[in-house]
Amino acid sequence: STLETLSLGWCNRVSDADIATLGGLKALRKLVLARTRAGAAAAAAIRRLPNLVALDLTGTPFDDDALAVLTLGFSPTSFETGVETGARGEFTAASSPSATGGDPPALRELSLEATRVTGRAGVLVAGAFASSLVGFNAAFTEMSDDGARSMRDMSALRRVNLDSCPVGDGA
Repeated sequence: STLETLSLGWCNRVSDADIATLGGLKALRKLVLARTRAGAAAAAAIRRLPNLVALDLTGTPFDDDALAVLTLGFSPTSFETGVETGARGEFTAASSPSATGGDPPALRELSLEATRVTGRAGVLVAGAFASSLVGFNAAFTEMSDDGARSMRDMSALRRVNLDSCPVGDGA
């Protein structure tokens, strides 16, 4: 397929399983899944889109487990054992036999606004997209100080939206 942009925004009947079928759209560069039911199955399909540079997951049930699938390649069942706490409390990738393999797409724009991600999101995003991500929107999530701190070394990052997050309250 030569499709480069697909917007399913506000198609709230589009399920995680429906989105999982999109993994074959290898030319896709921009994917809008805002207000769909995107979760871990969608994340596994998105991981197989090598040319994807912009992803909008605004208002989806996307959570830390789904983000781990997207960024680290862990299946939802291995998430708790696939991510360990480091000496200073930050999350780091660990080996997992259920990893999906391959690198995540080199995203330049990512919106997780109003999703179910927590402070871990910053750590996972920073680890996967440190050199590619230019814009990151985590407004109205539970992004914490630790998550925000983990993004400080992202060399390409130019725009960050953390509106209404508990950043700065010691969380």
